[in-house]
Amino acid sequence: MAAQQYTSAGNSQATAFDVQGIVDALHGARQDWRLSQNRSSEPGGREFPSRDALAAIVDLLKGALFPMRLGPVDLRQESEDFYVGYTLDAALHALLAQTRLELRLASHVGSADKVQARAYEATAQFARALPEIRRLLDSDVLAAFKAIRQRAVWTKCCCATRAFRR
Repeated sequence: MAAQQYTSAGNSQATAFDVQGIVDALHGARQDWRLSQNRSSEPGGREFPSRDALAAIVDLLKGALFPMRLGPVDLRQESEDFYVGYTLDAALHALLAQTRLELRLASHVGSADKVQARAYEATAQFARALPEIRRLLDSDVLAAFKAIRQRAVWTKCCCATRAFRR
């Protein structure tokens, strides 16, 4: 299958930059790197986990862990469990895909079935830990809030003491 060619979106200045020539040179650089690193050159095959996908997964997990705070603005408590289930399912499947990419990249050995099984187990183990992670985050937030409140009280006492000494 031939590589798709870049075509300008109608901007006449695009040709002044020789965009097609640069695209071709970058293609050659990528191919050289893939050959030198024994990387896949299969069309459509993504080899590395995606930063954007991982950021989206984190956003989904934040919504699933704290739905009334970080979920959609129109979420109501009566639909909270549905939202958490839907969001968690989407996040875990996306995480599974990214974990599979990472394990495939890291191992370079083993069958696709073994990589899939390891990726599934790692993702499932993480999923099972989410309730405890939520509890730990809750306790951290409470501890931080109490520390801030205590510091505010302490600061008021110090200011009052200084004012009294004057």
